Amino acid sequence: IIGFSEVLAGIDSLNDKQRRYAANIQKSGRLLLEMINDILDLAKVEAGKMELRRSEFDVGRLVSAQCDMIHSLSEEKNISLTIDTSDELPKAYQDQNKLGQIINNLLSNAIKFTPEGGMITVRVEDKQNGKFRLLVKDTGVGIAEEDQPIIFQKFRQSQNVLKNEGLTREFSGTGLGLSIVKELAKLLGGEVDFESELGHGSTFWVTLP
Repeated sequence: IIGFSEVLAGIDSLNDKQRRYAANIQKSGRLLLEMINDILDLAKVEAGKMELRRSEFDVGRLVSAQCDMIHSLSEEKNISLTIDTSDELPKAYQDQNKLGQIINNLLSNAIKFTPEGGMITVRVEDKQNGKFRLLVKDTGVGIAEEDQPIIFQKFRQSQNVLKNEGLTREFSGTGLGLSIVKELAKLLGGEVDFESELGHGSTFWVTLP
């Protein structure tokens, strides 16, 4: 569906309405693919079938690569995306793809819930105890106190955010992003936590060996 809609969108003889329809098919196809991948990932983790492939790599370089990949989304909303990492960080011995997925999910979430013209900062800290911490801080809508206990639950999202920000189901997604982050962090031997205030943004962090 995504492939054929891309072919359709490239036909010169389409009028504006038809071009818009082709773009809608493409966008909906991508959203559906994202949801399917989220559900499959979660099912794999819960079934204990997700394998770890650990290797040595540069965390700062991985963060930069993930930020580059998602840059077009932040640009669309005129959100400034800043990376704060040190060249002195030791190499990590982890599953690079799983950590990349954690970063991607946290960044996607931050972009989704940060209004136009906002700021997102990604920081990596060496905790000096054989662990490192990855933080994603945004100037977004934040999470109400009553919603905070359920934020990592599957298929649950802040009703305050959905209602007050007028977010449609299309933009709010499945409510699985943070559940996947939590499960992947646990799988990698770490944990995830956050602090947030409604209307004043959020900071999510993952601490890993």
